[in-house]
Amino acid sequence: GIQFVFLPSSEPDHTDGRYGGPQSREGAREFAAELAIFVLLLRAEFPWLKLVSPPLVALGTPGVFDEECGEVFKLHDLIGEHSYWQGPDNHLSPDWGLRVKQRQLFYPNHRFVIAEIGDASNQGVVESMWTSAMLRYQRIMQVLSVLASLDYVDAACIFIGRGSTAEWRGFWPDDAAIKMLGGEVMTWDRH
Repeated sequence: GIQFVFLPSSEPDHTDGRYGGPQSREGAREFAAELAIFVLLLRAEFPWLKLVSPPLVALGTPGVFDEECGEVFKLHDLIGEHSYWQGPDNHLSPDWGLRVKQRQLFYPNHRFVIAEIGDASNQGVVESMWTSAMLRYQRIMQVLSVLASLDYVDAACIFIGRGSTAEWRGFWPDDAAIKMLGGEVMTWDRH
């Protein structure tokens, strides 16, 4: 049957966000308190709804937001994650493109949804040789292949939207990578 999944927020630890950035312990606590209320209300009103915890921006091992929000994130059915990288060779790094491996150690009994996958290498800068559409395509497919092999990852979705500002337009410099991905599986789900 059809499953309904709800992601209540995304990247609460973003530097530009209202919670003070990835190192703000006070902001993380504020977010955890608000999210806990929201999750309880959703569970009461829609008990059949699967909840995905908000994916985080912070790179590397779990940080302040996982420490302060971890118990609330565990109230969700799935842990949300983003898989982004910046650089020619870190798309398969557990600190970048495969950070889900680090977070899985923090949430060993939970399953994950990769809500966004993307190459942010040229975010806000002119496209360089190593961010060509073909290389972006190859890296995305490599990341998807590894994610599909992880038994704790239930689904993955590729970020294909264009940003509305110059800073965010860099994820996809032209339509070439999107066209290449069009012939492949854009998303996958174990269910």
